Order: sequence, then C-alpha cells, then structure tokens
Amino acid sequence: MGAGGTKPSSETMGIVKELSQECLPKLRDILESQMPNSLVAHGFVSSLIQYDLQELRTQVFVALETSFRTFLVLTPTSSWEGVQSITVYYEEERQPEEDGLADEELAKLMESVPGLDWTKPVYLYGCNHYVLTRIRRLMNSGRLMADPRYHSVSQVHAYVLSREDSDEASQIRLVEGYTLGRLTPAHAEWVHDHWLYKHTETKDFFWGIISNFPSVAAFEEIPAENEMTRPKDGVLQSLPVAWILKYPDGAIGSTFTLPEHRRKGLARLVSLSLSRKVGDLCSPVFVFVDDTNTASIEFHEKMGFRRACPFIWETYAPSDALEELASGEGRDMLQA
Repeated sequence: MGAGGTKPSSETMGIVKELSQECLPKLRDILESQMPNSLVAHGFVSSLIQYDLQELRTQVFVALETSFRTFLVLTPTSSWEGVQSITVYYEEERQPEEDGLADEELAKLMESVPGLDWTKPVYLYGCNHYVLTRIRRLMNSGRLMADPRYHSVSQVHAYVLSREDSDEASQIRLVEGYTLGRLTPAHAEWVHDHWLYKHTETKDFFWGIISNFPSVAAFEEIPAENEMTRPKDGVLQSLPVAWILKYPDGAIGSTFTLPEHRRKGLARLVSLSLSRKVGDLCSPVFVFVDDTNTASIEFHEKMGFRRACPFIWETYAPSDALEELASGEGRDMLQA
C-alpha cells in the first residue's frame, strides 16, 4: 500500500501485487483517512468486503514498495464488454520539481498490473482529477499507449451528505398515491434501459447490483377497485416509476423518474430513503453529479449534499484497436 516515505529500491520499484481478502479491511481504513479523494477506491474495497461482486470479479493490486504514500489499482471496475476497466488511486507527498520522477514511477506501476494490456481499449473509471491529470500526461506522451484516442465519458464532482447535514434524511414524507419498495432483479432491464451511460454496463451487471446492494423505488398504488388485477402468485405486479440504487463504487445514483411522474417529489423521496439506508450501514453517502447538470446540483444541495472533489470517467484506445470494442455505440464514444 506504499512505503510511507521509504525510498524504493531499483529491484522493487514498479512492482505491484494482488491484495488478499484478509488485507482489505486495513486498506479500507487507510482509504477512509484519505477521503474525499479516495471515495471511489474506498467504495469498491468496502463492497468487496461486504457484498458479492461476482459480476465484476474485481481484483485489488497495490505497490510492494513505492514513494507514493498509497498506490492501488482496482480492475475490472465496469462490465463494459470488450474494454478493460480500471480505477487508479494514489496519495503522494512530492515537490512540483519531482513530477517527472513521479510520472516515470507511475508508468512502471501501471505497466506492471497483471493482465492489463495497453495495446487494447482501457476505461479509466472514477479516477480523481489529480490522478487522471498525470495519467493523461503519460498517455499524451505515448509512455503507456501508442497513438491513443480518448473520450471523456463523464466529468463530475462528488457531493457528500455529512452526518451533520443528514437530519433531513430521517424526515421522509411519503407522496400520496405511491408506495416505496426496493428494486428486484426483475427490474434490471428496465433500469438499465433508462440509464444514460448504459453502454458501459451490461444488463447482467444491473441484475447483480440490484440483487446485492440496497435500492429504493417508488410504485404507483393500485386502486382498490383494481384489486382483482393484483397477481396471486408473486409475479411482478408493476414497474417502478422512480428509483435510485447503490453502486459497487459506494455512490448512490442512477436516479430516474418517468416523465409523467415528475414534479411530485418522488426523486427526493427515493434519494432520502436510500441515503438513510446507506447511512445506517455507516457508509459514506455520496453521489456523482455532472458539472453541467445545474438542476441536479441544486436538487442535491437542497437535500444537504455538499460539493467535494472532482472525478472523471475516461476511455482510451490505440487508433488501431478501435475494432476491439464490442458495440457500435462504444466505438462511437471512443472516436468522439
């Protein structure tokens, strides 16, 4: 997890190893002390400790010895078919004139991650801004990938609900005509189809996280006169009209309300309900909001979420490897 200021030897610099499940709680504690920059890495590590992530099979790699205080790579962190996905996090204490040395050390560490092929497309998932800035520099210089093409999938800020600002999350008022429940695996395709970045995750991925992670959904109440239409055998009776879920990276999101049910307070209702569930688990409550989405920023700030640090999702591929992508939609994203 880093040598804590110990100068790495030439034999060990740039070597990473996979961390065992037994070591993850210690890593989680280290990452908790480095929030909010470590939010995504902390979220994934916490999920690996608490939940079944068979859909991703995420591995955690850390540096054996490095001048970074903390260095880790998690992979895969997305189910995007045909694209390698990684989350990189490091914490460092350096002087500006040492940036060149840090770039070279980072390049060696990235190249030593087992199974990672820099001649094929790579999706950098949820890296904080200062981490991705250095990776971009390596990419632009050709140090990691030859002739890379890239596209910024999403540039966001994390918005965190602190315990001091979470009182409203315990004052949830139901909306007349609707009931609250949780998403079930039968809703996975419905949720996936309404998600903006659906090309980066499979429907099976949504099935897995809905099965394992907390979620909240709003359903229209069935009028008493339609009681006979209720199924008697446990078959899904209706589709949700608003919902939110928790991701393996720890964030709550994928918030959506069907257009005909908007402006009734349902998004606020499901958001506060899930915030309370996550808070009760003693987990950080945070969302990612696109920097251009002023309506969502205002919406979350009114609920007590406070703007923290920036995170970026970005894809890279060598110009001669674009055909490796499985879907036309994903290929278009990389060529943008």
